[in-house]
Amino acid sequence: MEKTVYFLTGDGIKLCGTLTVAKEDADTCVILCHGIGYGRNMEKALPVLARLLAKQGFSVLRFDFRGHGDSAGESTEFTIGGQLKDIKAAADWVTVAGYKKLGLVGASMGGGAAVLFVAKHPKTFAALALLNPVVDYMSLLGLKTAWSKKYFGPRAMMDLDVRGFAKIGSRGFKIGRSLIAEMKTFQPWRELKKIKIPVLFVHGDADEAVCIEDSIKYSKVAKNAALAVITGGGHGLYNSSAVLGETVRTIADFMIKNLK
Repeated sequence: MEKTVYFLTGDGIKLCGTLTVAKEDADTCVILCHGIGYGRNMEKALPVLARLLAKQGFSVLRFDFRGHGDSAGESTEFTIGGQLKDIKAAADWVTVAGYKKLGLVGASMGGGAAVLFVAKHPKTFAALALLNPVVDYMSLLGLKTAWSKKYFGPRAMMDLDVRGFAKIGSRGFKIGRSLIAEMKTFQPWRELKKIKIPVLFVHGDADEAVCIEDSIKYSKVAKNAALAVITGGGHGLYNSSAVLGETVRTIADFMIKNLK
């Protein structure tokens, strides 16, 4: 069963999510965080993962970050700090709803925010999975992939200076100056060493947007981390049914092992 839910952040932003309920007496919930410019249903792996986890007895909350999907807020005001407030609001909501054990999944830019949150709130979650995560923002700003060169290159920076926003991704998601400033300040990869709960990196070896080398390198930083490389997987890990299936099964197995 799936139902639409709404909840407020500490700074008054109304967020929208979908709660997939495994069974009425489930006491474990996994929260899913999408990447920048996407949403709880647009990040194609997340709805599939939610339903697979529900079959395994977990309830799942996938929600739209502020400025995305059905949540309030302007995209140009989307920031890493805002992401952290949104994750806290989601965790608080499921806790009040009665769930006692929580897992967290972060995709792409949602992965970097997930790392930052878990490092700061070590007792909130019991397991963390990261899908093609951006844990080193300077890899994007350093233009290490074709995608980053297109959307974070000189033209984008000029648009930010002149127009106050730049468009990224195929959907033209508008970002503001504050996000870039925070990307130069926050360093999720440094926070990984503080995390003691089990961590799983899942990355496709054909990712055109985020360097798989980052996941290979930084999965060795966390004390209790593993890396699963998905052969042929592009960014988002849904470019084929085989890639999508392997991705969601890998994460589901990880959550079963660490939350049951």
